[in-house]
Amino acid sequence: MRDIDYTVAPSPYKQTVKEGFHEVLKDCHGLVTIACKKANIANQTYYRWREQDESFAKQCDEVMNDVGDFVENKLITRIDKEDTTAIIFYCKTKLKHRGYVERIEQTGANGGAIKTETKQVDPTDQEILDRYYMQRKKEEANE
Repeated sequence: MRDIDYTVAPSPYKQTVKEGFHEVLKDCHGLVTIACKKANIANQTYYRWREQDESFAKQCDEVMNDVGDFVENKLITRIDKEDTTAIIFYCKTKLKHRGYVERIEQTGANGGAIKTETKQVDPTDQEILDRYYMQRKKEEANE
């Protein structure tokens, strides 16, 4: 008895779509969902192709970089026209290191995670804390 190969060969249609997908992605300004709809494939197909085909992923990454360059160029054009909103946006996103932030971003060393350490409370200190909390509860109840 012969072994039967049950693997499904990729359809010629999907292979053609895959080969030209980066052009569709470019036409859709890097918007994956819209590009997938235009190409008549599921989003999952796109992400599977990216995962399984390094060349495909690289082509799509290049498209995304080109789209990013296009958008940055539009932003700089607006800045050149002295658009205050564009200037503020640029400062908040590209000049954080100069203090243009609305909130403080806290990280550990070299942008990594903040290291925390948990220590066991000394029994004597625990008694002091317990008394403090009991006193606070009494004061809050009297208010």
